[in-house]
Amino acid sequence: MAEQLEEVKRLAGFYGVAVRAVLATNVEDKLDAVEAGIAAAPSETIVCLNSSLVPRSAGWLEPLISAFQARDGQCLAAPTILYEDDTIRWAGSWIDEEGSETALKQHYLGYPRRTLHGAAVCEVTAATFDCCVLPKSALEAAGGFTRRYLGTDEKGIDAALKLRASGVPSIWVPQVEMVHPEDSFGGERNWQKLVSVIDRKVFDRNWSAALPKLAGGHADERPKSSRRIFGQRHAPGPGCVPRASEPVARRCGGRLLQSSSRPEIHSRSAVVLSGTRRGGLSWPWALCPHGSGGCR
Repeated sequence: MAEQLEEVKRLAGFYGVAVRAVLATNVEDKLDAVEAGIAAAPSETIVCLNSSLVPRSAGWLEPLISAFQARDGQCLAAPTILYEDDTIRWAGSWIDEEGSETALKQHYLGYPRRTLHGAAVCEVTAATFDCCVLPKSALEAAGGFTRRYLGTDEKGIDAALKLRASGVPSIWVPQVEMVHPEDSFGGERNWQKLVSVIDRKVFDRNWSAALPKLAGGHADERPKSSRRIFGQRHAPGPGCVPRASEPVARRCGGRLLQSSSRPEIHSRSAVVLSGTRRGGLSWPWALCPHGSGGCR
């Protein structure tokens, strides 16, 4: 532990950032670590970043901050997350209304990265906390992360829906791309499948009745933009990109978010990093602006 803190101090000095290491009790997973880091951060604007994620290219933070500021700092702004083979791990979640049933689905999971070419910033039902920008006070007001879940997938969606219910929507910023490798091996996948089944039952019990109300007319606002399907041109419409349940052979229309000025990110925001080592020990780190306290 002492060696890790010394290394953090060295890196903080090298990059010229102030770092606050948070040692917390009752931290069971990476989202608990994020919550501990957020509580200790001195800024209202929070950037959450899972230590397993790597930016696909430089300049990833400014578009996220721009999208966040464009909505007056009252949203959960998240990027596209890819696997190492350039297929999609996360690119927005939407509420599907099919007959009398309502479900939360990822329409782009497993599709190739090129599926999202030309996608525009848009609102989604629930964003991911693996990488996002959010207001500190909003998560605290929503009650933080629910501890009824064994894993973190439904636990994160649960928190995003609580934020949405309180008036803080989720925003997807597709041109920002992060890479997240596979994080399970061998027998761990079997355990994760069991956890997923149990957590999905808990999630459905908590949210199945509320999802239609949360849709509130947004379920049909999924992207219906210009695309090519087997050589046929379809008329453009509002939104981000077409549903991934359509054939893969297509190109998506829409405009990327363009910022006319550099957002103010260094003096008003804190970055909360989290990661889980073997053995289930999670470490939250709060990278704070200069003048807000040194590395502790």
